[in-house]
Amino acid sequence: MEQLENIPRATFTGEWPHPSGVANIIFDTDIGPDFDDVGALIMVHHFQNIGKARLLATVCSTSTPYGASCLCALNTYYGRPDVLVGTLKTRDDIYPNNRPGVVYNRIITGNYQTAIPDGFHAPSSVEVYRRALAAEPDGSVTVIIIGMMTNLYDLLRSGPDEICELDGMELVRRKVKLVSCMAGRYPFKGCAEFNVEGDIEAARFVAKCCPAPIMFSSFEIGEQIRTGCRTEMVDADNPLHIGYHPRQQSWDQTSVIYAVEGAGDFWTTERVDLDIDEKGIMHTTPNEQSGARSFLVKISDEANERIKEKIELAMVAPKKNNPNEQRVRFIKHDDEAIKATEEWQEVSPDGHVKMLATTCPGAS
Repeated sequence: MEQLENIPRATFTGEWPHPSGVANIIFDTDIGPDFDDVGALIMVHHFQNIGKARLLATVCSTSTPYGASCLCALNTYYGRPDVLVGTLKTRDDIYPNNRPGVVYNRIITGNYQTAIPDGFHAPSSVEVYRRALAAEPDGSVTVIIIGMMTNLYDLLRSGPDEICELDGMELVRRKVKLVSCMAGRYPFKGCAEFNVEGDIEAARFVAKCCPAPIMFSSFEIGEQIRTGCRTEMVDADNPLHIGYHPRQQSWDQTSVIYAVEGAGDFWTTERVDLDIDEKGIMHTTPNEQSGARSFLVKISDEANERIKEKIELAMVAPKKNNPNEQRVRFIKHDDEAIKATEEWQEVSPDGHVKMLATTCPGAS
């Protein structure tokens, strides 16, 4: 790849593309290292239920084998099993085992209906991105990134293929209206933030070169907004009980709100040129005329309380919408010590990997 310093900085002239109408969303998440990703995806389903969003695709940006299967399970639970799902295929070292104590994506995979048993049976995130973008009108797609920027980095560097004759850079330039990204620290804090630190090379490239404008919701925006105190309002089998934590910081949900409704009276924004150094630290220069990056800025504690209320209500509003549910649980059939209750059958979803599957409620 050409040296980053030799690649021109992306610019964006004219009025910033504030969200309006129905947001056509590609949802790019590291679903696993923290709990707010589940709440964020549920909010997207809520916004689609009330006519403000349309979920095109969901992709996982880590190396966990349970990201795609968890996304498929959540989409299925909320009545959208046909939403495209993909996962990272170019790296095997980005949180392959989640983080200690945060394994809900594996638990959701094992306890909810999903057509994808694991990431090996999911297409690549780049393929899903390209397929979703190619099918939409120019300037119509909003990308939400609430994890590492690896998938977008891979997409921007992809070439033409059987899906679309455009390379990744031109495909994003034509199709993507806006990127809403939870990442970084703003103002300057002298240290890297988690989503940047997870893949600094990708973050540096995206920050400088992505041709679509990017609105960042930094660590500081969601840090003080704690949600998850209303999970008792949802059904007993709602995935919030597994995939969310009371008083969870709400970093990712802020990016969803902006992607669908804009800053509103919750935040102000500051438009900048952005560079990320080799340590993952962000450096900004104000540029209201042609800056292609912008940051949400906190207004007040009172505004944060209203944001908290909005997030809480949006997470508990969607109901289970899977009338033809089959409780299918998959387990790898590579341990002779496994003891089963109820009836299980040996299956081979891809013709190679032998697994056991059941449709019996309560089977284990």
